[in-house]
Amino acid sequence: MNKITVIVTALTLASAIFAGPIEDEYNRTRDEIEKMRETPEMKKEQLQRTLNRSLQRALLRYYNLPDYDKAELAEGSYERSEVDPYTFYYKYKDYVGYFTYSVDPEKYLAVPVSEKILLKPSAKNPDTRGN
Repeated sequence: MNKITVIVTALTLASAIFAGPIEDEYNRTRDEIEKMRETPEMKKEQLQRTLNRSLQRALLRYYNLPDYDKAELAEGSYERSEVDPYTFYYKYKDYVGYFTYSVDPEKYLAVPVSEKILLKPSAKNPDTRGN
């Protein structure tokens, strides 16, 4: 029984060390795709997409705005936290807040694990928020 266990373990280790041609092709393709995603332009687009979807979700969830799906953050209206690289502070019309993600929002479309959106007290009328 002990010899069989040793043989099975040796075969398992050998198969893990030596990948087949299909697995090699898969690994090369995955690495190539990851390298394509790493360009600064792609990271910026993904970050914009992630932040905009998070903003739209927050506006609907907390303030039930009818035109929430048109909300988009402009280029200079958000900034990365100096303390946490996955936290972003933003300003949108009469709203300010932050989103914290569990993964890098420049690489992945993610839902915030922590978020806060505040309506500024200087906002004129709650019925015309965002105008």
